[in-house]
Amino acid sequence: MKDGWHRRLITCLGFGLILACLCNGAGFYLKKIGALNHEEYQAYWVIHCTGAVPTSAIAPDPCAGKDDASQQRSKQISLEAEYVAHLHKANGAELALKLAKDVLSLALLSLSVALIATRRVAFPDLRANAPAVVLLTLVFAGSIHSWLTQDGLLALLGFRSLAFLAIALTAGWLARDLHEFAKYVCGLLALQVLLLPIEFAWGMHIHGHFPGTIWPIRLSGTFVFPNTLGVFAVIALAFVHAFASTVRRMPWLHCIVAILVLVSGSATGWITLILFWGLLALLKIKRQSRLRWSVVLMAVVLLTVLCLPALVGRQDLFNSVFGGGGRLDGLIAVARSGTIIQLLWGSGLGSVTNTATSAFINGLTPLAGTVVPEIFGAGDSTVTSLLAQLGLTGVVAFYGMLAVAAWQHRRTRIFFLVVTISSLTINIPELYPANILLGMALVAQTANAAA
Repeated sequence: MKDGWHRRLITCLGFGLILACLCNGAGFYLKKIGALNHEEYQAYWVIHCTGAVPTSAIAPDPCAGKDDASQQRSKQISLEAEYVAHLHKANGAELALKLAKDVLSLALLSLSVALIATRRVAFPDLRANAPAVVLLTLVFAGSIHSWLTQDGLLALLGFRSLAFLAIALTAGWLARDLHEFAKYVCGLLALQVLLLPIEFAWGMHIHGHFPGTIWPIRLSGTFVFPNTLGVFAVIALAFVHAFASTVRRMPWLHCIVAILVLVSGSATGWITLILFWGLLALLKIKRQSRLRWSVVLMAVVLLTVLCLPALVGRQDLFNSVFGGGGRLDGLIAVARSGTIIQLLWGSGLGSVTNTATSAFINGLTPLAGTVVPEIFGAGDSTVTSLLAQLGLTGVVAFYGMLAVAAWQHRRTRIFFLVVTISSLTINIPELYPANILLGMALVAQTANAAA
């Protein structure tokens, strides 16, 4: 493929990624700041502030000056839930905008297959792709199981959540220009920062306030969920560090990511960011001193974990992991929900995914076959999701693939470590566009292994 066309394709893909991310959360963001569904927006503020409707553009927070705002919130939270439910409902044009990310993924996959079919790029090296091929084989087996025992749509939705594998196996032509693509990842992060002041000033306080203040405790930009924004920011930073040639001259990018992690209130984001910075520092230390400083880094990470509730303003932070209905509960529920065979091989593709949960809530697919209702949409963790779909075999195959990729491609080791840690508290295969970046990093690893 000629360089000119190659660069144009990278440019289109980069702008497409930014546009798809903005489109995916545009409806949520615009409703949250009152630009859409303004009547519901005003009704929310009436409930939120016990009758105080926003009247001034200079002081957009209608609760400003109210000493009893925090007490009133605890009494009104159930009423507010009725007025924020519309934020997560996508109809008509909003649904079409959300499909932009799927269109981009399909376009990338179709283009890659076409380039292989016309021999403009080489056929994938299956030996270099061995870990991904193993996981893909399990995915196909899981899809057949899901199709036969549950629901065909459920199987298709499961494929959607593992699209990164298709990229890893077909998009080898991306490998040589990932440093160019990294620039667009930086642009996406910068755009999210630009959206934050409006959300801070006019956005609905759906996650409450920072203790002792009237400030909204968590912002999310167009990523809808705060934890998604914080986790993606660090994964994107690690991706840029692995592939961008000018990353050492980009301290502003580290500042942007720190801001995004701060405003998102993401505990996982903080842990991975501190670890990322610490590992960068270790790389600049002489080899004979690294063991000692590694112990220091682990102590700093542990201290960060202990200070997280105060740092993010959420005293019940650890309940999301260890509390009732938390991620650990979800993992245990999945492990106990089936037979030994299901524990080893899973209950079928799509069983426990956010996509399937949304489809079920909207009546698009039934709970059927071997899917136990208690685990449908269980804890938001890659481990839990893979265990339910593909069993322990799938979990080992996924993390084995990441380990092999990190071993074979030295530049991406920190990236894969960040992805691995993040995956414990969020479903990476469904985290858009982190899943796209994961597929591209695997492409780079494959190209490096085949060289």
